[in-house]
Amino acid sequence: MCLSGLGIVGYNLGEITYALRHLNRALELSEGHGDKPSMARACYISAICWTAFHQAERTEFFAKRAVDMYNEMGLTVTAYRPLLVLGGVYHLRWELDQAEAIYTQSFTEARKTRDVWLEGWAAQFLGRAAIDRGELPKAEHYFKHAYQLRHEHGEIANEISDLHWLGRLRLAQGQPQAALAHTRQAIHQLETLPTDFYVWEVADVFFGHAQALAANGDADAAAVYFQRAHAELLRFAEQIDDPSVRASLFAYPLYARIVQAWQTLQT
Repeated sequence: MCLSGLGIVGYNLGEITYALRHLNRALELSEGHGDKPSMARACYISAICWTAFHQAERTEFFAKRAVDMYNEMGLTVTAYRPLLVLGGVYHLRWELDQAEAIYTQSFTEARKTRDVWLEGWAAQFLGRAAIDRGELPKAEHYFKHAYQLRHEHGEIANEISDLHWLGRLRLAQGQPQAALAHTRQAIHQLETLPTDFYVWEVADVFFGHAQALAANGDADAAAVYFQRAHAELLRFAEQIDDPSVRASLFAYPLYARIVQAWQTLQT
């Protein structure tokens, strides 16, 4: 349990390789003792760690193990968290019907059980799926729901993610000024956080702000944030020793666009 706790700490600090090292040991020990609750916990945290590296196969393996074990133990409510992670795997593979079905199921269950964390992420993921389908009013509904929920419950870091996605939505709606208002707020909140906070998808947040600045005609400021996005992506990737994992991280479509934008700046 202590090793899994170190895995959670590592994940929350963005130190994924550190986290996985402790989680692998936690899983080895819990399997040796037949400790199913600890096995399920280690598998769930491992799944979200591999998600951070956009490793679909490994994420799927650990998420499915966690879901199955929680269900076997009768902990069906707890199983919805790794199930949501599994939905993300389908989304990454562009299997949107399966992804949305899981997101919707998780969202509905979270509202029943008052699991605010699960409800907020399920809502945001439903918004992401909707924007990928071009269903912009539906995306707006879920992004606003996620943001309001996180704002009410003090999930400051998650608010930044919601604001980033609201900015992306406004760009898709042809509203560059509204997009910039959202991304500016996201950057302001990001830069005023205490130093012990780590915000996921920081490179995405910088990139989204750069795109909003560019859409409003501020090319110089946009260039600064394109560079910041690229620098943050490189910093995050430094921890990856496996060349295949590193390559797949940079092949993730959004990260590929960050690299392309940076390369364009150099020409």
